[in-house]
Amino acid sequence: MADDPDVGEIAYRVTQFEEPLPIPAASVRPFTYEAQFDTLQSNAAEVVLNIDPAGLVTHRTLIKAIEEYGLSPEEVAELIAEHNRAEDSHRDIRELIDRVAGRQNYVPDNWFGGVRIHVTIDGMPMANAAFTGLPSLAANVTDEHGFLTFYAVSGNTMNIALASVPVGAINVTHQVTPIRGQWVEVEFAYKTALAVGDVFEILTSANVYFPPTVTAVDLFLLGGGGNGGDSRTSSGYGGADGGGGGGGYGQNVYNVPVSAGTYSAIVGAGGGGITSFLSYSALGGNGGGGGAPVGQFNWSGGIGENGGSGGGGGSWDGGGSGKGGIHGANGNPATTIPPQGNRNGTPGIGSGDSNSLRPFGMGNVYYGAGGDAGHSISPPDASNNSGAGGHGTRAPFTINTTVSGARGGSGRIHIRIAALAS
Repeated sequence: MADDPDVGEIAYRVTQFEEPLPIPAASVRPFTYEAQFDTLQSNAAEVVLNIDPAGLVTHRTLIKAIEEYGLSPEEVAELIAEHNRAEDSHRDIRELIDRVAGRQNYVPDNWFGGVRIHVTIDGMPMANAAFTGLPSLAANVTDEHGFLTFYAVSGNTMNIALASVPVGAINVTHQVTPIRGQWVEVEFAYKTALAVGDVFEILTSANVYFPPTVTAVDLFLLGGGGNGGDSRTSSGYGGADGGGGGGGYGQNVYNVPVSAGTYSAIVGAGGGGITSFLSYSALGGNGGGGGAPVGQFNWSGGIGENGGSGGGGGSWDGGGSGKGGIHGANGNPATTIPPQGNRNGTPGIGSGDSNSLRPFGMGNVYYGAGGDAGHSISPPDASNNSGAGGHGTRAPFTINTTVSGARGGSGRIHIRIAALAS
């Protein structure tokens, strides 16, 4: 119980959530929140509350102060509402809400993209890790779970690095470019006790620092997958499917000597970007060819393109297009040949080397698959860091229409410790 100066003794309770609840503006969407509490009641000899009275005001005192200014409560309410609607008001509160919303996958503004950083050291979350290269309004240290989230203007590339590198660890500076209305995930995983066989994955372009203890490394490089081909329809003469993009090429290199220092690692972007590190590189897959309707019974299906695995060949009549190759194989041709003749697109040629598409030629995870031709009218983009070719689109059921193919997946780099200084 508590003593209220206006009404006397009242039931009193303080409840605080671990995280604030983000409440969207009325212009965004309606909001309703219902809290349910399960309460156990017991007697206590003494309850002590430490409350800072600064700024505390009762409703009665507030109304009296408003009347002294010659305003009605309604007029004051409108002034407060006008202030709250202003975009330049409550900057600190808006920033705090943004950060909390960030942990709930909410990006409120198309001018910005979200960045979520996670830091571990020897497999455990690294709290209070400070960074360089962050925007001025971003929090600078990780929370107790090793996470740091913030918003930044989309398209502006940042070079983010840990301010203090753990002794003996391989450090990485990530080049991070926020994407409008999306989240970019960045992982910093540090090991202080390096051992031969330890593997580090580089998923975005970065600067990599090798400590003096590392003398040789093995590398797996994967280029970005080529984009899928467009499908096209003509004015009344049907359509042709887009060919599949070629998967990114892979390369394994062993026992590469290194000296202490910082080296630039470039991860190829989706769309055929080249991946490079030290003096080695892996090419990206080629983009699938577009279907080409040029007249009655005279159009051709999109060509499946070459890559780590070949892209599928597109059908010339909008059906039966070929699947992309996997594990370094060629793409597949279209399965139907109409009576009017075969004008299907040819499939792409793969590398023929399955081991080049899996890290260090080991395991059951292969990258760089070829994209399917004529996958669908709206195929999904290939997954990030898969090096997969993008799917070609299927010809739509509308005349004089071009539908863009799906984007290929970005590449990756794996670094394995091959030798340490004795």
